[in-house]
This record gives sequence, structure tokens and C-alpha cells, in this order.
Amino acid sequence: LTARLKDGPWAERGCGARAVSKNLEEWDVKPPLYAPYICAAPEVTEIFMMGDRYYLFFSHGETHTTRYRVADQLEGPYLCPDDDVLLPNWMYAPRSISKDGERYLIPWAADHIGGRDDYQPEYAPIWGGEGFTWGGVLGTPQLMRALPDGSLGLFYPAIVDRLLGER
Repeated sequence: LTARLKDGPWAERGCGARAVSKNLEEWDVKPPLYAPYICAAPEVTEIFMMGDRYYLFFSHGETHTTRYRVADQLEGPYLCPDDDVLLPNWMYAPRSISKDGERYLIPWAADHIGGRDDYQPEYAPIWGGEGFTWGGVLGTPQLMRALPDGSLGLFYPAIVDRLLGER
């Protein structure tokens, strides 16, 4: 769950919380899986296992990037790799899917302010009239691979070309 800690600097209390239930009616709140003190809220958090490691990714609203962490067990600790940016600032809020033993990351591609269908002139003074805004379309799926050092790599998947042939 995306949540906030009770204490700490207001703009840095975001955490990946955890709640457990046996019946989906009564919930036991556990300590957060990840509390980095780097953002107000790690949005669109997801955890999955690939190989023998756990990967946690989240959207970092302060930089509009998608970042990830790596752990040897579900409970953590989740460590920051040398390059933790998984997606650039115009790709956001991804979800992952598993198909045929492979894991794919499907991002949301933002609209460009000025010239796209959701241009809102009232935001131009705030954003300088150019840049990206929420909206857009689903981005091209990216094949995720765990590299030998435990970091994640994204690759253009052959499934995209196969799907194009099915029109």
C-alpha cells in the first residue's frame, strides 16, 4: 500500500506499507516494507520475485520517475541499486505482468503539454507552457530481466512485433 509514516519530515514520510488479512475483513497492519524518507508517497508500488530476489518498484512523484529497490527476502531490507531509475519522467505508474515465464513492465506514457489532446492553458504559467502532464496512453511493454548483479534491465520485447502482426 502507498502510505505515510506518522513521524518524520512531512514531505518525506511516504512508505510502502503492509497489511495482512486472513478473511479480507479484519486487517493486521505490519511495519512498512520500505520507508526511504525520499518522497511524500511512493505511488503505484508493486513487489514481485524474479530469480531469487524480490523487486519493489514505485513512482517517485518528486522527480516523476519510476524507481526500484532489491531485496533477498520479501520483508527486506530493500536496497537501492547504483542506478535506481527504471523509467524516465515521461513514463509513469507502470504495472507488471507475467506471460510465458517472462515479466513485462507496462508504463503509462504522459501527454506533452501544448499540442496534445489534454492541453490545459491554465497550467502553462505553473509548468512553463511545455513539458508533460498526466494523461496519455499505455506505453510499449518492456521485457524485464534480472541482471547478474541483481539490478533490473529493460529490453524491447519480441512480443511487441508479434502482436503487431496480429492486426
